Amino acid sequence: MSTSVLQLPCQVYCSRFGPNRAQQLVGFGGKDGAVYVYPFEDYSRAARLEGDASPLTALAFDPQQHRVVGGSDSGGVRLWDVTTEQSVRSFDAGHKSTVTGADYHRYTDFIATCSRDKSLRIWDTRKKTCLQSYKGATAPLCATQFSPNGRWAASGCAKGVIRLYDLVSGKQLNEFRAHEGLSHLYIFILSSIIWR
Repeated sequence: MSTSVLQLPCQVYCSRFGPNRAQQLVGFGGKDGAVYVYPFEDYSRAARLEGDASPLTALAFDPQQHRVVGGSDSGGVRLWDVTTEQSVRSFDAGHKSTVTGADYHRYTDFIATCSRDKSLRIWDTRKKTCLQSYKGATAPLCATQFSPNGRWAASGCAKGVIRLYDLVSGKQLNEFRAHEGLSHLYIFILSSIIWR
């Protein structure tokens, strides 16, 4: 196993692998507000996606790796086209603080973002609108993820609480208390096991 080192022109605040394993990409975001996209097996940069001046703190690829969503320290959310390297949409009227997590829905044009402002938001990238906003958290949110079947979204907060939401009804389904600070990163393994 070999190790590869890439030198980016700024401090890196977030990174994410693309979901397409046949031609996997990896993205990095940082202090300069841009997203740097590289093929996983290569050093040649695939794209540099220009953001605003605010540091990029969260990112996610769409299932086909054609688009990247990024959240910033200012609370803004932006969507880019990887091929054209152009901004497609911006969702500025949303979070009031640093975006700490982002995920792209597997089957639709929805994205989820969470923030230090304690809110989880579900966005429709086609309409540039916030479909749902969840504000029940009592501490800053650290992570968000859609379930593999696309029916639910989860958020994790700094107090170790994971909340699960039904995307159809828009209601909170469940709440789990993890250990303090352990909800920064989690993953749906088998959604059928969670819901039995």
